[in-house]
Amino acid sequence: MSLTSPKPHVARSLHEVLFYLRQAVRSIYRAEQRPPQHEPMVVHWIEAYVWHAPDRPLGERTTADVSRFLSHLAERPGISASDQEQAREALLFLYDRVLEQPLDEPLPTYRSVSDAPPSLWDITGNAPA
Repeated sequence: MSLTSPKPHVARSLHEVLFYLRQAVRSIYRAEQRPPQHEPMVVHWIEAYVWHAPDRPLGERTTADVSRFLSHLAERPGISASDQEQAREALLFLYDRVLEQPLDEPLPTYRSVSDAPPSLWDITGNAPA
């Protein structure tokens, strides 16, 4: 599914892309008879991912972009391991089922900030408390 403009010279706004993306996600999610109670969560995490780097089109994003988003979640207070796993699964659904562009590498799973790569640790080299 293409979420870019059919004419290269006609740029679509991010809001317009999100509108069509929401429709596609919901349509495919429902067609696959997935649990309806999880649908709002899937849409939420996909939208959060799109807004995380609004200047980068979805078709140009890579596994590294998804990993950066998941790392960003690991840094945020109040984001549980369950939230991170939901986001991870939502993004896998986005790439595998909606965009039909499976990610070329497995996604990391961060349970806490201390599980995140050292590049996310503080300047002293210590894992965050």
